[in-house]
Amino acid sequence: MKNKNKFSFAMAMLFILLASALAQAADFSLEYRKNVTILPRSNQTLNIFVKNLVNEAISLNLVCESNLTISCPTKIELKANELKNLPIQVKTSTGLGIFTINFELNGEKGKIEVKVSNEPEALKDILDYYNLSLSWLEKEAGELEIPTLKQARVDLEIAHELYKRALYHETNEKLNQIRENIGKAAEYIAMEKIKEPERVEKLEWVEWLKILFLLIIIMLSILGLFHFLKKGKQTSFRGDLLKIKDIIGKAKRIEIKVSPKEKLDFKSLKKKIDSLRKVGKDTKELELAIKLAKKKYNKGLKNLAKRYLERIGDRIKEM
Repeated sequence: MKNKNKFSFAMAMLFILLASALAQAADFSLEYRKNVTILPRSNQTLNIFVKNLVNEAISLNLVCESNLTISCPTKIELKANELKNLPIQVKTSTGLGIFTINFELNGEKGKIEVKVSNEPEALKDILDYYNLSLSWLEKEAGELEIPTLKQARVDLEIAHELYKRALYHETNEKLNQIRENIGKAAEYIAMEKIKEPERVEKLEWVEWLKILFLLIIIMLSILGLFHFLKKGKQTSFRGDLLKIKDIIGKAKRIEIKVSPKEKLDFKSLKKKIDSLRKVGKDTKELELAIKLAKKKYNKGLKNLAKRYLERIGDRIKEM
């Protein structure tokens, strides 16, 4: 009997410890590149994306250590279900080789291997890491003339030439300029896309229906007036007037029925993004995009939000 009690107690304690561990692990998730390439004699920012998985604000403490010169924040505040970038600044010298950055975020440990290299493939790896290929942004821009995007393209060619001449510090400075110009170009594109629905979609189908019903009401009123003048009886006039009012009331009720508020399906896209993340796909850009679409929808820009969701859906299909 005693052995049975001991076994039950041990199982209960094990269950409590397991539940506690699962509760702690479920507070947030981390996404980061475990292998990164950096140029010698440069300053780079490594990105760690942290997502709050609970419906309340949380505060996380970060501890970093490395055989490189690094700088990282010690604390991060996250709102409910918020996704944030946790930047780690890295400064390299002339030494080449593989270095490590160990970090711990509220008990969750992580490790990033940093390859300081001047090999031919190094610049390509860096451009891929920071998404500086510019093809995605040029596709978004379409026919828009954006000076900062043109400058970024010129700077990218200059960066390649500087790298070929082993001017790594200058290459890094040029990459920083490219990042800055990309930010300005992306901001300009976003502003133009907000203006676009106001110019192009001034009259939607609901507006056309409203105009049609208004014309019907006017026509009925004119026909009714001729009818009343022809009959010339006040009693009949009152009775027919009530009929016309009833017709107008029905028309208004029909107008209300055909003007529903369009709802966008955010939930199904979020489920698809979560499914992709579970199988190891990089979904941080999709999560940020759907968050931006939700903000636009809440601000009343439903057409813009709808376009964002369509692009997110296309990207999910590609993945």
